[in-house]
Amino acid sequence: MVLCPLSWAQENDAAVGRIMELIQKSRDQENLQDRIRLARTAFFLAESIEADSLVLVSGRILGGSYFIANQYDSSTFFTQATVTAANNMGDEDMAAKGYNNLGLIYTDLGNIPLAIENLQKSLEIKERRGDELGMASTYTNMGRAYVGGGSINQPEEALPYFKRAVEIRQKEDSEENMDRIPTDYVNLTDVYLQLDSLEKAFEYIQRSLEITEDANDKQNHVNSLTFLGVYYLKKEDYAAALDKLTLAQQIAEQIGHDNRLATINLYIAQSYMGINNFQAALRYARQANSQALQSEEAVESAEELSQIFEELGEIDSALYYQKLAYRLVDSALSEGVQKAILSLEMTVAQAENRRELEERDREIVKRKTQNLFLIITLALMVTLGAVLWNRYNIKRRTSDELSERNKEILAQKEEIESQRSILEDSNQQLEDAQKIIRKQNTELTNVNAQLEQKVRDRTADLKEANENLKIAIQDLDRFIYKTSHDIRGPLARLMGLCSLALLDVKDEKSVQYFSMLDITAKSLNTVLVRLITINEINNSKLNTEMVSFQKVRAEVEEGLDRLDGSKAVQLDWSLPEFEFESDYNLLLLIINNLVENGVKFRNTSPRHDSFVKVNIREEDTKLLIDVEDNGIGIDNEEKNKLHKMFTKSVENYEITGLGLYLVKLSVEKLQGSIQMVDNQEGVTCMRVTLPMQYSELRISV
Repeated sequence: MVLCPLSWAQENDAAVGRIMELIQKSRDQENLQDRIRLARTAFFLAESIEADSLVLVSGRILGGSYFIANQYDSSTFFTQATVTAANNMGDEDMAAKGYNNLGLIYTDLGNIPLAIENLQKSLEIKERRGDELGMASTYTNMGRAYVGGGSINQPEEALPYFKRAVEIRQKEDSEENMDRIPTDYVNLTDVYLQLDSLEKAFEYIQRSLEITEDANDKQNHVNSLTFLGVYYLKKEDYAAALDKLTLAQQIAEQIGHDNRLATINLYIAQSYMGINNFQAALRYARQANSQALQSEEAVESAEELSQIFEELGEIDSALYYQKLAYRLVDSALSEGVQKAILSLEMTVAQAENRRELEERDREIVKRKTQNLFLIITLALMVTLGAVLWNRYNIKRRTSDELSERNKEILAQKEEIESQRSILEDSNQQLEDAQKIIRKQNTELTNVNAQLEQKVRDRTADLKEANENLKIAIQDLDRFIYKTSHDIRGPLARLMGLCSLALLDVKDEKSVQYFSMLDITAKSLNTVLVRLITINEINNSKLNTEMVSFQKVRAEVEEGLDRLDGSKAVQLDWSLPEFEFESDYNLLLLIINNLVENGVKFRNTSPRHDSFVKVNIREEDTKLLIDVEDNGIGIDNEEKNKLHKMFTKSVENYEITGLGLYLVKLSVEKLQGSIQMVDNQEGVTCMRVTLPMQYSELRISV
């Protein structure tokens, strides 16, 4: 068979026009998810007709949009696609920008070797082209990779790159270039502070302050003041540090620079610790902790609070914030944290024992003092009696009185002797108790040492396991994207060829074969799309918004128009009037797949009126989504296999089971559940339950 060149050219022209329309719409979209959806459609259409220039434009939009949405795997995939397209076209400028963006993505992911590799490729192209300003930007990004890439922090490696960037920028006199110099000075200040080169750090921060103050650049001025405060903090000039940090805090609040406030308040707390003002330090550390919740500053602020409470002698509060710091560092270390907490509790118990012994010692001293006072009193009384006896020896009555007094004194002596005996017994008991306590303290010290060694061993094992798991997950993600990229391009061309062949071929047998080939190619394409979707769901973060169920309904019905047999099914909706806070794409995927299943597995008998009913409502602080259909039904023994990957519940339907697996994955991502509900005979009902109060879900995530 010979394809018609004119038909092929006409179809390509129509496809190019459609792709350019989608690209323009995606650029005009303010909603990030809508922009991604339109750009993705344009990208895969451009890839199917091998239009590298359109792949380049749509891929750049997708790479940047996914980077903003913190979906780094998708951002990596589409940015790499733009690099490939740029290289195919021989467009070195776009290739350099693509490699630079890949370097930024891998920096955020903490993969510094890959970040440096891509940034080096970008730098080589810019050097060859003589693009000095572009080289300066890449040098800055290479420096940031060494000091901002996850657990990697190598300021000595970053220093030459930042210095080279400043040297290039100082030679250029453009306004855009001068606006970037304060940031480069701040980068150099940060590196020199980490290297304890305080005089060098002070030199560059002074330069940055002069430029930002003259240009009224408040955002960079806040950063400059903050690092000046850190400089004084390192020099232990706490008054100067407080002065600069307080000014930085005021300006940050004025311009709404919220992402710096947590860091600034944490440095203020450290400054107050330096002057032993623990109450003020506590107040600012708590404020920093609340502002930096679930960010990297949260661990530092929690540890700062623990240290402050320990200085104040509030052991319980110190223990609480120490627990919080451990929990934020790594949830996988829960066993080690519990042992650390046990160690702290033992320390507290020891302190209580020492305090009790001190109180007993004070009681013994008090009793000894009372006994001494009593003896002195008795001695004075005896002396007085002797004087009276000598003076009134003649008088009988006085003698009798003195005799009685002597008897009383003797009785008191006996009582004192008795108390002394009791006191000696008490002293012996205290000595025995002290021996027992010393023995227990020794045992506790040994136990603490053993526990600390076990914690260290277990922590090392967990860290190694986590690193291996991260490497395995990254390899799996790369495999999925590589596979989808290598297969979907040829597959798209195969589907295009089938469509053209079905237009040109007249032979009935050939039409039958091409139709079967087209159906098989589309089925394989559906599987690839769903596998990619599964990977995106697993690796993406929730993007919440207020969802209108009317909008969901419209998009589901629009998709059903392209599904075979949808016209033969009566679709009924029962929707609430309120909006629901959730991830729009996940919620649409759940409802769309359940409705499509009802249409696909309808009863095709002409005497059967097929229907699908969607009922969404609130019940007991939960959102219930019921999707009912009177299709072919599901056997009881197959119910437990519905939500597993690559299962077939109906032998007459060539399906993979990925649809309901996607539903289950999306429901669990939203902290919900799905189940088949027993209903009237001949009707299948799938029920999805989601939390109504999304604020609780957000905390758990």
